[in-house]
Amino acid sequence: MSFLNKVTNFLPFGKKEEEKEYFFALNIGQENLTAALWMLDGKHLQIIQIASSPYSSLDEITKITDGLLDNVLGIKELEPQKILFGVPENWLSEDDLKEEYLKLLRGLVKDLELSPMAYVATYSAILHFLENKEGVPTTAILVEFEKDNLVVTVSRAGKLDGSKALKRSDTPGLDIEKALLSYTSVESL
Repeated sequence: MSFLNKVTNFLPFGKKEEEKEYFFALNIGQENLTAALWMLDGKHLQIIQIASSPYSSLDEITKITDGLLDNVLGIKELEPQKILFGVPENWLSEDDLKEEYLKLLRGLVKDLELSPMAYVATYSAILHFLENKEGVPTTAILVEFEKDNLVVTVSRAGKLDGSKALKRSDTPGLDIEKALLSYTSVESL
């Protein structure tokens, strides 16, 4: 390689800066919707903004999501077109979205003029993240506290044993115990 080639490799002329790509994410919980604006910068993921809001029926999801997406964009002059969905475990049947929820998400992306990237069960995504971070299949009890509900998810050796949602009482410890006792096929926790 000539001296001139070596020098020009260090100069910024003619080099394209890696383009940053922006996306939306929407996590649908039992009672709350959480929207995020995130970016891929090369191979690095960065969450830019998060907003959350309660909802009480599936009919409200599109309207509330529209407001949340506006909220996470703020005054940024961005127009993300792609959205990733996190959905509750009970929306799936054999790893496929149940028809009623598939119609809901299709209507949502059509109304908001977005392109769906994918959907993932929220707890499966968490377990996958933990497995990648720790290097071993995850055995865990995950507990999600919402205003009126409690969701307890059990995973053994990276496999999801199930997820139980129940109304919260004044004693969360007893609620968790009640949910765990409903796992009759698990020998020990």
